[in-house]
Amino acid sequence: MLQFDFIVQSLVYLPTVLLYLLSALNELPQFANGWNDLFIYALLLQVPLGGTQLLSGLVRSIRHGSSIRKKYLMACGVYFAALFTIANIASGDFLIIGTLIGPPMIIATAYYVLTYLQLTGRFEDNGSSSFFSEKASLVLDELDEDERRLLEIQERQRARRANS
Repeated sequence: MLQFDFIVQSLVYLPTVLLYLLSALNELPQFANGWNDLFIYALLLQVPLGGTQLLSGLVRSIRHGSSIRKKYLMACGVYFAALFTIANIASGDFLIIGTLIGPPMIIATAYYVLTYLQLTGRFEDNGSSSFFSEKASLVLDELDEDERRLLEIQERQRARRANS
């Protein structure tokens, strides 16, 4: 399941970053070649990127009791509250860069890296009872093959650390 999550995020995250980079290059005179729509496409790709990451964070926090995903969801809630507040006050370039591009891409990058680290077994999340209790989550015996492999890798890494 984590591999599928990472693949879906990669299919949306990497093109979004690439389009933003190409859009930034388009602003330089030596690279200006009429790709004015790239910025709009990147903004549009942020919508499915945010949707996939919110859905992933919600599922993993409820099903697996992931404490880091709960913090991610809380950060998203704070961002949306700030976005709607600032949208009523600010206007112009600050609204676009300061609320629509900067914070969401920082949050998306952090979540993408977190998913990668968890997939490779470099990050361990033990769960927490601060948002949803683990007993209330559906952790029981519903682990798929990928999640079992990930748990085995994490257990081996713990054993190596203990032996070191």
